[in-house]
Amino acid sequence: MLSTFRLFLLTILFVTLLILAGCEDDRFRGTDFSLVPDPVDITGIVPDTLPNGTLIFDVEIGDEDFGGIIERDQGRMYYSVWANSGNGQALESSYANANPNPIVVSLENRSPTFRQIVTGMNQGGVRAALLPPALHQRDDTLRYDIELIDILD
Repeated sequence: MLSTFRLFLLTILFVTLLILAGCEDDRFRGTDFSLVPDPVDITGIVPDTLPNGTLIFDVEIGDEDFGGIIERDQGRMYYSVWANSGNGQALESSYANANPNPIVVSLENRSPTFRQIVTGMNQGGVRAALLPPALHQRDDTLRYDIELIDILD
């Protein structure tokens, strides 16, 4: 009887340790946006307006010697998406979960709106875009900030 009781206690201890170890799993904490930089300053920049109503702000033009990225290209970039024109919470970012490195994005695999925002950017360019609510599933304007590090072949 004593050995059955010990086995029961060891089982309880083991299950408790598993539960506590599982609490360290980041899946239960949500996305960490603490390292996402503030939106880039677009004050005084006159935007280009795309036919779908998206406003494009070229904050930095980048290196024009190589030509801009096109829809079949891949690019190494940082990007962030915010609610409420950039005055709200971060919704998505390449900086999420303390990622310090740019990510490789294939424009062919992204939404048509994202492709429109990025197409034409030069290496080293920084662009902000404001997407009206009609282009997505939220009731507010989304803001994208994109820094194109380089264009990959």
